[in-house]
Amino acid sequence: MTQGTGKIKTRSSSSKLPKGSKTSTEIKILQRGEFYLTPFTLDHVEEVAQNLSLENRHELAILGHVDVREALIEMYESSECYICRKEGESFIMVGGLWFDDDQTWPQMFAMFSDKIKENLQWRVDHECWSTSSINHTLVYR
Repeated sequence: MTQGTGKIKTRSSSSKLPKGSKTSTEIKILQRGEFYLTPFTLDHVEEVAQNLSLENRHELAILGHVDVREALIEMYESSECYICRKEGESFIMVGGLWFDDDQTWPQMFAMFSDKIKENLQWRVDHECWSTSSINHTLVYR
């Protein structure tokens, strides 16, 4: 979205994956500042598998997936999903709609990077607001 206008801005530009990843390009379908959304591809599987949060690994195990990489490949084949990342950095989250033949409606899902809590902690620690003349800082624990 373009800030202040409420309009979605699509990008036809591309960006390289983070250092250490394959040298393919990513199409930025939505961008705001340094953050963008790009379609999830098989080139993303290894990056997501290596950096997926412990909570999401646990959820995959509960759903019966023994191998994270195989689960991500199945996700690629059965869903419409996207990667969100900050320019030049590892992914923040992958999410989308999972389609199954025995369902009338797709299921929405999101999985997060193992760095998501660090990002949340920093943002929450640095958010301040004023109530009368007293400043409060919310600290997530």
